[in-house]
Amino acid sequence: DVFCYAKNVPNTNYNTFRDSYIEYATLHVSESAINAYKEKAPWSGFGHIVALSGEEPEVKKCATPTIAYENGELVFECETEGVTFVPDIQISSENRGKLNGGKLSLDIVSTCTISVNATKDGYENSETATKTITLNDNGTSEKLRVSDLTRMIEKYLQQKDE
Repeated sequence: DVFCYAKNVPNTNYNTFRDSYIEYATLHVSESAINAYKEKAPWSGFGHIVALSGEEPEVKKCATPTIAYENGELVFECETEGVTFVPDIQISSENRGKLNGGKLSLDIVSTCTISVNATKDGYENSETATKTITLNDNGTSEKLRVSDLTRMIEKYLQQKDE
């Protein structure tokens, strides 16, 4: 017995079941897709193609990760064990001008938007978590220092290359 829970017939190589004697096996598929499986090789080679008994596989989903900035590092955590984090970092800057008498002073305000989701084999990807942090050069606890961000991006790129 082979159980295939795909609602649409998967594309497979014609010799996927070579030497498997599928003509003696039963393929269990979604009731709405039986005819499609019967018409498409190599699936059509099964001796019997029958409807699933209403059983659907339980699809687990990774928990939404959290993002923290601690001791000069971004920290990703997730309740689902063994996940891989997939981060995305976007930096934007905005000039804000202040006119004081006849003088115009410009402040550059930068923000870093970090998005991350968690992925794991056999699981559906998590929802995306997002955190926006204001960038500055003095590194207060509420803000991310530009030097820390540069170091974190370099560290992330090195890990990604490994």
